[in-house]
Amino acid sequence: MLGDGRQVLLVWIPGEKAGLVSIWNDGGASISLWRTVFVRAAWEQIEPIETFTDKPIGQGSTIRDPAPEVLNLLTAAYERAATTAPEWDGQTFYISFGDGEQRDWDDARAFGFVAAGGGAWYTKTLRAVPIGSRVFAYLSKGNGVGGYVGYGEVTGEPTMAKDMMVASGDGGKRRLTDVARVDMTRNGTIDPDEAEWVLPVRWINAVPRAEAIRDSDLFANQTAPFALHTATRSSACELPFSSRPMSDAEDLDPSSRERMTANGSVADVSVQS
Repeated sequence: MLGDGRQVLLVWIPGEKAGLVSIWNDGGASISLWRTVFVRAAWEQIEPIETFTDKPIGQGSTIRDPAPEVLNLLTAAYERAATTAPEWDGQTFYISFGDGEQRDWDDARAFGFVAAGGGAWYTKTLRAVPIGSRVFAYLSKGNGVGGYVGYGEVTGEPTMAKDMMVASGDGGKRRLTDVARVDMTRNGTIDPDEAEWVLPVRWINAVPRAEAIRDSDLFANQTAPFALHTATRSSACELPFSSRPMSDAEDLDPSSRERMTANGSVADVSVQS
């Protein structure tokens, strides 16, 4: 009950505390649709509903006095959600990259990393991503982007940022924390949970912030590496990246990297923290 005369019915998916719609009465019957739940549990039903209503399903978008056809489509969506478990290929992960004081996306593109730090919630999940996994890097709206910026393959074991060596322009190696534009040492902590960890990635494609693939429907979780469920969403992410030409900053040669270092630039991609 929300206010005088207004009642809300939360129609949850079996086994979950989330629903595709909420039904409420405020001087007449209304239905609110929750896009994030549709994306996760009934992706295939989005298009027919949007086609019939002639407007996109948003987060909490409202249909007043829904027609019988809409109710039939919603019934089909709930049936789909109740019988179809999310699929995962076991190797594809979403990485929410906290671009800012702890890490810089431009540096991550040049040196090939995703990273996490500042708490066990972030570091343990990153450290569990195996070699050979596919990762999709996402910059949140809080970073002024709200889209995917990188698609690549994990090529090595995670390590603390303070122990990671990167190539320099003279053919040698330099410590990542010595050349990063931000303090990746996290004030010198040696606590493995609190420290910054980096995971090496070979970028298949990585783009500047302005070229991000902005589709919030594809996101999974903004606080940790997370299994990117359903072949539909993985393909939807992969296709735009694989069909784009390589960015001019994607595969920088050592001299380019050294120029970036001279400007105070190497860092990592990181999970939000």
